Amino acid sequence: MTRRIARAAPADVRRLLNISGREGVKRLADLALVHGFSTFIVGSDDGAFLRSFAEETAPRVREIVEDGRRAGPRG
Repeated sequence: MTRRIARAAPADVRRLLNISGREGVKRLADLALVHGFSTFIVGSDDGAFLRSFAEETAPRVREIVEDGRRAGPRG
């Protein structure tokens, strides 16, 4: 029997993380830039909270992540 090992470049691995949605913008950006998370799943049934997260928090996180990726590796 031949053993096959899946190999993928780290950038090709999709990382999802369940969050409360109360994490700060900088923390979420750090999770994306440093730890490679590309999707945050917000656990809430509160429509107003989710709307606020989608309209305020998510765009700020995206902006920081885009700027960080343009700037290149940190370290």
